[in-house]
Amino acid sequence: MPMCAGSLYLAVAREDATGRLAGLVRVVGDGVSISYIQDLLINPDFQKSGLGSHLLDMALEAVGGVRQVYITTDTHPSNQHVIDLYRGRGFNPVEGYGCVTLAKFSFD
Repeated sequence: MPMCAGSLYLAVAREDATGRLAGLVRVVGDGVSISYIQDLLINPDFQKSGLGSHLLDMALEAVGGVRQVYITTDTHPSNQHVIDLYRGRGFNPVEGYGCVTLAKFSFD
């Protein structure tokens, strides 16, 4: 819950019948010069239903005036539909902008 409380934008979708979590999108950043779509999580039962597209569009609308918006995902072949979704919303690899993104992971 603390990660959600510190979000710039958060939208949650729940199944009507049971109230169980269907998906969520969470954005962090300063809301002016940079924002990160930190999480776009869809319950497997709701994947490929259009829910991810809807949540992503809501997040993009919320950060519409922000200069830089980032989203990261892995390149596993099973994830190609996710990459296609992001590319369809105008996201491109940072190398195309003459940039490099570096990461540091800690797996304790």
